[in-house]
Amino acid sequence: MTRRCFLISIGLACVAPGAAASPLAGRWSGYAEGAQGREPIVLILKVEGTTLTGEIRSPREVCPIADGRVTDNRIRFHVQAKVRGRTVRVDYAGVVREDEIELSRELEVMGSTDRFFVRRTRQ
Repeated sequence: MTRRCFLISIGLACVAPGAAASPLAGRWSGYAEGAQGREPIVLILKVEGTTLTGEIRSPREVCPIADGRVTDNRIRFHVQAKVRGRTVRVDYAGVVREDEIELSRELEVMGSTDRFFVRRTRQ
C-alpha cells in the first residue's frame, strides 16, 4: 500500500507541472489611445512554456499574436494591424504584475510609442 501511494505521488508530480495553467493565460482588458482616441483593448492570452499566443481585440479588428515570448514577468510579441489602410507591424513589450500588465507598443513605421495598462478580467 505504501509503495502504491509513493508511485501515485511520483506520477502526479510528473504530470502536475505541465497540467497547471499559466497565471498569465486568460483575458485582459484596458484602454489605449487609438486612431479614434481612447479605445477598449482586450488581450486573450495563451501560454505554453515560454511561448505566448492569442489575440488582441479592438473595436476595429482582431489581430493574432505572433512570435510571443514569456521571460520571467516580461512578455514580448507583435501583431500585424491595419493603420490608415496599410498593414503594419506593431511591437508590444510588457511587464506582468499580479493582475495587471503594463504594455508599451511601438509602430516602427510611424515612429510612435505609447504605454497602457490591461487588467485581468473574467470571461
